[in-house]
Amino acid sequence: MQAQRFACQTDAQRALDKLAKKMKHHQIATRQFIEHKVYEGKGRHKKMHQ
Repeated sequence: MQAQRFACQTDAQRALDKLAKKMKHHQIATRQFIEHKVYEGKGRHKKMHQ
């Protein structure tokens, strides 16, 4: 599932739970959710000032 993107963490959790139910001989030991930023427009994004 590492290459899949989800709209929110809840959707990702549901997909992971569904996958875990299918696996009879394996267990999921760790879960890590990484948020990816989504930009509104195409092309290069503007520089962010700090």
